[in-house]
This record gives sequence, C-alpha cells and structure tokens, in this order.
Amino acid sequence: MFQRIIDGISASTGTTVRLTSLAAGAAFALLVTTGFLCAAVFIWVLQKYGPVQACLAGAGIFFLLTLAAAGSYWSYKREVQKRAQIAAERAAKSAAQSMLADPMLLATGLQIVRA
Repeated sequence: MFQRIIDGISASTGTTVRLTSLAAGAAFALLVTTGFLCAAVFIWVLQKYGPVQACLAGAGIFFLLTLAAAGSYWSYKREVQKRAQIAAERAAKSAAQSMLADPMLLATGLQIVRA
C-alpha cells in the first residue's frame, strides 16, 4: 500500500521536474530570441538613422514594455485587493449570521429582554 503511494508521488515529481525543465528551456530560448531581435532592430536603426537614434529607439521600446508590465501588475494588484475585500465582507456577513443563528445567544438575548 505504501509502495503505491510512494510510486505515485515519485511519478508526479518526475513529471513536474520534466515540465519545469522544459519551461525553463523555453524561457531561455525566448530570452535569446528576444536578444537577437533587439540586436537586429538596433543594427537596422543604426544603419538607417545613426547611433543616437538607435539607442533612443531601443530605450523607447524597453520603456514601453516596462510601462505595459507595470500597468498589468497594478491592475492585477487592484483585482487581488478587490477579491480580498469581497472575501472579508462575506466573512463578516457570515460571522454576523452565525452569531444570530446561535441558539445560546438567542436564549441569552430573550432572557435579557424578559428581565
């Protein structure tokens, strides 16, 4: 019985390691590809317009990418905060409803009203 559990864990761990290494390889290939594309664009702009314009074009492209990444981060952060706020409101409502549904609390409240 324990051997089956260990075999299942071992198989899932092996699959996870393979998928992680595949994803790391793909990320590295994407990084190299992006580097070569940036170099090609830089050289093209350098030949056509000059070194200053090529540097400014590269900086502009990376600045736009940075703005896009920052915008997506801020929107994701806002979404997570909204979800947390909604979850907190639901938990507060649930706690209030469970207190009102508690028979001991109701009995104590009735005794206070009678007194």
